[in-house]
Parts: sequence; C-alpha cells; structure tokens
Amino acid sequence: VALALVLGSLAHADTYALCIGINTYPATKGKDGKMEEHSLKGCINDAQTVADWLKSKLSVPEANIHMLLDTKATGDEFVKEMKWLVHSAKPGDQIVFSYSGHGASISDKGAQNGRKSFIVMADEQLIPGKLFGDIAKEMAKRGVNSTYYFDSCYSGGMARPDWKGIEVR
Repeated sequence: VALALVLGSLAHADTYALCIGINTYPATKGKDGKMEEHSLKGCINDAQTVADWLKSKLSVPEANIHMLLDTKATGDEFVKEMKWLVHSAKPGDQIVFSYSGHGASISDKGAQNGRKSFIVMADEQLIPGKLFGDIAKEMAKRGVNSTYYFDSCYSGGMARPDWKGIEVR
C-alpha cells in the first residue's frame, strides 16, 4: 500500500505558471523635449490567453497560475512571483513563464552576440535574459521541466544557447 501511494504521488505532476502582460509604461521626454508614449496594446490579452489556455487545455488549477498585469508588474513583484514559481515546483512538475511587454538590448562585448537582452517591467526595471537560463538550468537539476514564452522586442536574446550544460530539445 505504501509503495502504491509513493508511486501514485510520483505519477502526479503539477504545473505552475507566471503570466505577465504589460500595456502601460511611463512616458519619457525625448531628445526634442517632447513627451514620448511607450505604452503597448494587447499584452494583457496575451497573458490572459496563456492563462486561459493552461486552464482549459492542460487543466492547470487557477491557484497554480499567478498573473502580473500592467502597473502591478513591477521589479519587486516580479522577484516575489518568480520565487513563488521556482519554489512551488517539485521534481516531475513543470513551470511555465510567459511575458508580453517591452524588451531591451544593450551592447556587451562579453555576450555571445555582443548584446544583452532584457525584459522591461512596468516600473522600468530591467530583468536580464540570462536569469531565465540560470533558472532553467537550476530547474533541470531539480528534475523540473520549464517553458518560457517571450513576446517582446529582443526576445530572441532570451534563448541564446550560451547556457553551458543545458540541453535544448
């Protein structure tokens, strides 16, 4: 009976997701002194669509899906929710991260392609793409599958194969 309970618990994998969608960004003063608008359209819808798909197609419980939408998607909230995401999963589980919003890129001679990519939170905090490679590597060591979706400028930099030890399938 004990063996059956242990095997049954191993067969049950959970999915945990963090979906971020940011439409509203602060306006900034341009070089000509005029205010420039940086807000986007559709990012909140993207995050909601991913969450709805996870619930309807993969039967992920709503409690296992956290969302950061618009101005609530600050750097501090991102850190808090990423901690929840990676600490919730146990071996055999999977995590899903989706992001729709602005991306950024800066020159970096040490990077594989000479640039570093970032996602941009609503409070203009930059989250480095390298972080997601580090998380994926740690999750793989723990036996947790991870999937990342990025809909932003420079999102191709999030998937650079310069993360040593990660097998891409």
